[in-house]
Amino acid sequence: TILAGAIGDYNLRLMDNSHPQVSLDCAEAVKREWMTKQSGSATSKDSKEEDKSGISLETPSVYASFDKFDGESVMLELQASSWGRARLLRGDVVTSNTQTNKCLSSSAVLSSSPTSKCSTTTTVNCMRHPTLVLELPRPLGGPTQLHPHHNSTGLACLDDGSLVLFYIPPIAFYETLPASPESSTSAKEAETLDIMKRDESRRVGNIAYLTDPPQSEEDNSSYFITCAAFGKNGEEVYAATKCGSLLVFLTPPSIIQSLQGERRTDINLKVKPSVVFKVPGAAAAWQIVVSRNGKHVLFNSADCALRLYDIDEIFKHDGETNATNIPPRFVFQDTLSRSPWASADFSADGEYVVGGCNSYPQPGDNYNLFMWSTTTGELVDQLKGPHASLYSLSCHPTRSFIAVGSSDGVIDVWGPRVQWTAFA
Repeated sequence: TILAGAIGDYNLRLMDNSHPQVSLDCAEAVKREWMTKQSGSATSKDSKEEDKSGISLETPSVYASFDKFDGESVMLELQASSWGRARLLRGDVVTSNTQTNKCLSSSAVLSSSPTSKCSTTTTVNCMRHPTLVLELPRPLGGPTQLHPHHNSTGLACLDDGSLVLFYIPPIAFYETLPASPESSTSAKEAETLDIMKRDESRRVGNIAYLTDPPQSEEDNSSYFITCAAFGKNGEEVYAATKCGSLLVFLTPPSIIQSLQGERRTDINLKVKPSVVFKVPGAAAAWQIVVSRNGKHVLFNSADCALRLYDIDEIFKHDGETNATNIPPRFVFQDTLSRSPWASADFSADGEYVVGGCNSYPQPGDNYNLFMWSTTTGELVDQLKGPHASLYSLSCHPTRSFIAVGSSDGVIDVWGPRVQWTAFA
């Protein structure tokens, strides 16, 4: 699943990377399709090889299950007979007092096989959309990110300084089409189809404000959020404000479940920050990165510094909303040029921090990569890139590679140095 958004745009796009006609990764499916065209007309032998590989060009069914108001479980077999391009969903702002979601199927769980708890399965004719577009209440003003464990739930920073959580129902990828008049259905199946038909007009995405936008420049009761990121397991959200404060919000699974349709009056979707502390110099941040091992958090600040904090040290001040004695573990800077950091990331094991900056004040000459140790804070390596500006970088989640997106339209992939003299 790919989440995409643009600064100033009212829409978020959730794109499904699976091929619409085969149960394969999209890139692998396109590769096999190209190889089939190159080989010409398929022979019977080739057809058998396709059968042995388990690849079928027929559209695989997707199963969805949800519970009705009376607690009865419903199982659907979603058969895609046609394909769309994108589907627009209105964003419905929900609160703790919002009534139970009337769209029953929005909480449906998708799977590749039917579950055993449902005795009957209703076949639903659908149109498959590869992209869902969620309409936000305000334009996007900062980063957006998917939840680590829920690929249809995420957070977004809006241009008015507010921070929102959103949920896009996965079943919305499948738009219910009218049933064929010739098809015969039982009374139970007809009831299920009627529910799906009514739900299509109610299909929306859920949006919850984690923080309200400040009402004025002098409003000290609210925070103007510039960037945010989930923790390792998604049970906390790290955010940075315009005035240089760093916030930690606790977002337990109950809040995510309530956002996804399980309405509970005892759950408050607007939570107060658990920890609030000032960054030295009160510099605003435009990027927050949490290490994959969940031990460190990195703040990319406007004062050309990368500040590394220990998460355990931050939570020692749980409950403090004006903590001033949380020093960063290390502060990383380009001491020569003092260039701002365009992007930064942790290595796969969290042992290193990689920062990328452009030549300053004349970008376009070269970009530079710096690598520091999170244990000692020492500069481990410095790499000089080609004649292009660096836009973003990302470390491979399991291997020692760094991908860099640059202004020349090329993705540069950096790997470990090879000591060729060892092979002499």
